[in-house]
Amino acid sequence: RPAWVVEKAKEMLSARDSAKPAELKVDLQHRLAVEVQPIVARKAVARARQELDDENASFDKLPGMFELLRAQNPGTVAEVVLEDGRFSMAFLCPGPCARAWEHCLKIIALDGTHGTSRYKGVVHVATALDGAGQIFPIACGFAAGETKDSWTFFVNSLADALNIRDTPPTVTSD
Repeated sequence: RPAWVVEKAKEMLSARDSAKPAELKVDLQHRLAVEVQPIVARKAVARARQELDDENASFDKLPGMFELLRAQNPGTVAEVVLEDGRFSMAFLCPGPCARAWEHCLKIIALDGTHGTSRYKGVVHVATALDGAGQIFPIACGFAAGETKDSWTFFVNSLADALNIRDTPPTVTSD
């Protein structure tokens, strides 16, 4: 099973969890004019399901990974929010980034980018300009969607991590 067939199967399963190998075979034939054997489609869908399940399991590993980051990097702020035992939001500001903020221009750029996996989440990012005028990453966050709650959580966590409640910096965003 070629890797690109597995990727096409993952795209199909991301759109509809119950998709079948026969649907992949027909889709590849119609969209790409590529004929695949039923066994190839079946193995590709099985592999795609396994890889997607591995992605799902990775969310369960976040709390432990964040605990290790906090232990190994003093000053790291790493939080995971669970709702009903499931991942909802996360925030990460590594200690070295928080300390480097002291040497950056006090202008923070906020942006978000949307994921393309089956989870369709959003990654929030905070950056600044360092002393050399280069873009410097400060923190990132992950959420199920770009909502008021996810941005509020991200901005409040950022303010706490950088200790900027009393003297807020300039913030720019689209």
